[in-house]
Amino acid sequence: MKKRYDKLVVVRSAASHTASAAFADSAAYLMGQETLARRLEDAAAALSPETGVGSGSELAARCELATRMQSARRITQGRLHDARSDHDNVAMARRAARRALDAATDIRRTHDRAEVARLEAKVVPVRPKDMAP
Repeated sequence: MKKRYDKLVVVRSAASHTASAAFADSAAYLMGQETLARRLEDAAAALSPETGVGSGSELAARCELATRMQSARRITQGRLHDARSDHDNVAMARRAARRALDAATDIRRTHDRAEVARLEAKVVPVRPKDMAP
């Protein structure tokens, strides 16, 4: 019977490790998307037209590039939103896996204590023959 509880703890531990790895991956992806969005926003701001004298073609090129950077930023913003929701879902799965592991460990610990109590209940005290009751 004990082996079953040990197997349960091993399985729950593996699930917890897998969930932790997925959490780390989603955190790294989220950070990458945030960095990309920030860089695209900075690039769009740097390319936006400035006041002053400049040629029409230069102004048109800068406007075109700024518009493209802002479009890329909007796409990245959508990916960033998806990455945040995925990260939240993985965080919830990680918490659930940790709780399941804790529960399995508690079950095994309780089973071990109950087994010790059963064994102690079976023990009969031995008295030497020459001692009176």
